Amino acid sequence: MASDKGGDVNSKVEGSGDQLDFHLKRAHSEPMFKDTARILIVDDMEMVRSLAVQACRNLGFKDVIEAPDGYRAWDYLMMSDPPVELVISDWNMPGLTGIELLKRIREHEKFKGLPFILLTAEAETGQVTTAIKLGADNYLLKPFTANDLRRKIEETYKRAAKRNNWPS
Repeated sequence: MASDKGGDVNSKVEGSGDQLDFHLKRAHSEPMFKDTARILIVDDMEMVRSLAVQACRNLGFKDVIEAPDGYRAWDYLMMSDPPVELVISDWNMPGLTGIELLKRIREHEKFKGLPFILLTAEAETGQVTTAIKLGADNYLLKPFTANDLRRKIEETYKRAAKRNNWPS
C-alpha cells in the first residue's frame, strides 16, 4: 500500500463501474500538508466520497472525515477537534451547495484561510472563474484520478502556504 517515499498514483474515479487500483506512494520533496492533517471530504454521492477518502488515505493522510452535504460539513467544521485543515467539496449538492459552503468559510473569521478544493463535473470556464473569485484554492474536475487529487492537494498547499504564511 502507501509508503512515505517515492512512487506514483494510479486510479480513476468515475460515476459507475468504479474500480480502485491504487498504487500510491507519497512522494514529497516539496512542502505538503502533514499526514496528520484532518481532511474533510464533502459530496452527496457516497461512492465519490468513499473513493476520495480512500485516495487520501492511500496518499498517507491518517485523518479523513466525510460529510454528505454542506450543512453537515459546516457542523463538522464548527465542532471538529482537531480542526479541519483541508476541505474537498463537491459543487452541486442538495441543501447547502459546495459554493455556498465556500462562501460561509471565507466569511467566517476562524475559517477564512482554510484551504478549499472544489469538485465539479462541469468544465465550464464561468464556474471555475466564479469558484476562484469566491476563494476556492483549487478545483478538480470529475471524473478524476488519484494522481489528479494528489497534484491538486499539493498545489493547494502551496497557495494556502503563501496566503497564510506557512512554511513552503
